[in-house]
Amino acid sequence: MTSLVLRLITLRPMKCDQIAELLNSITERFEWEKVMEGDKIIGLKQGKQSISLEPGGQFELSGAPLETLHQTCAEVNSHLYQVKAVAEEMGIGFQPKWRREDIPIMPKVVGHRVELMIGWTLPRVRWMKLNTDGASHGNPGVASAGGVLRDGDGE
Repeated sequence: MTSLVLRLITLRPMKCDQIAELLNSITERFEWEKVMEGDKIIGLKQGKQSISLEPGGQFELSGAPLETLHQTCAEVNSHLYQVKAVAEEMGIGFQPKWRREDIPIMPKVVGHRVELMIGWTLPRVRWMKLNTDGASHGNPGVASAGGVLRDGDGE
């Protein structure tokens, strides 16, 4: 699950230091562990789930391997509750409809590799586009996948 973070007053994307404040607040309030790169917070982890900061300032929840859809639903709802509780106090929200050029890039260096934002374009009118992502814990092993279906208006 991925969410873009924005300031509610301006409806503009947040800067890296503002997102770091949000991550730090979630850590303090809900007992997550910080994932650091040097002196910068780049994510959180709690048990087998993690929240990563993606290059466009998005939060991405990587859920723990779970056995049922109900457990996955509960995990996602808990994540949304925690982020929303802290975000509302900070005057921030989430918005998935900006153009790529409007999103500030926050490079995340992992070892010697820099992750880059991948471009996405709207599908043509009367077309739909399905974006998917997935992960597995071992092969064979527990796996999960998700997707977002959008039309030519980004809805």
